[in-house]
Amino acid sequence: GGLPYHDPLRCQASGQEIKEKMMGRNGFSQSEATVLIGAHTIGEIRGTFPGLQAPWVYNGRDNYTPEGPMFDNEFFRYIIHEPIESNVFDFSSNFQPFETDFSTWFRDDDFNGTPLNHLDTDVVLAFPPHPAGAYPDYSVDSSAFSVDNDLFLKAFFAALDKMSKLGVTVPLFPATPECACGEIDESDFDEVLNATGIDLPPLLEAIGQAEADAEETKKKIHAEFRQDIVRLTVSVEEAKRMLELAEKAEAGVIDAEK
Repeated sequence: GGLPYHDPLRCQASGQEIKEKMMGRNGFSQSEATVLIGAHTIGEIRGTFPGLQAPWVYNGRDNYTPEGPMFDNEFFRYIIHEPIESNVFDFSSNFQPFETDFSTWFRDDDFNGTPLNHLDTDVVLAFPPHPAGAYPDYSVDSSAFSVDNDLFLKAFFAALDKMSKLGVTVPLFPATPECACGEIDESDFDEVLNATGIDLPPLLEAIGQAEADAEETKKKIHAEFRQDIVRLTVSVEEAKRMLELAEKAEAGVIDAEK
């Protein structure tokens, strides 16, 4: 048996891991760290627990809709409203809706016919900190997101934009404004190029040369592996015929043989 969830070495470690990694190291606020973990509303815990692969929430399954999972606030709705208990200590002895405690994660064996997995760092978002003050109270934000999908989506994509720029040390060009006339003419390109200091003719020449080099490299690679590819995909007799034709083509003496 592992540690009960209320044990500081387990529960407190989960809360502090979020604080240290997401808030301390990456500079996210409490709310930003919480909402980004809400990305678990889609996808599955796949290779971590062999034989026990499962999503975090029901509509996060790959086949929930014909287009795939649904991205919404279901992760927060589940962790806030499905547990019976409202604090870490009581949850440790009655961890419904989960049937199994694996000492670092929990499993709901049957939610609408689908098993669900939640890590300790997921569950810690659902309750006030234990011990009090040991880490931020993520449950405040989790509760707000659980009842307001628009709030969740707005906060998530704002935090995602911030995360996408972590480590960027060069100025980012602002988006090119839309042309008022609805169409882009040569003067629009000239304005952009002048603003960035790009000389167009040499750039186009370099792009053309790069495309030509890439095509030549592709031909060389195909030639190097032609025999292997042919042998793996056709019969021995057909392979011999195709290789003979290829050799004739390269020598410039190919005939009308089919």
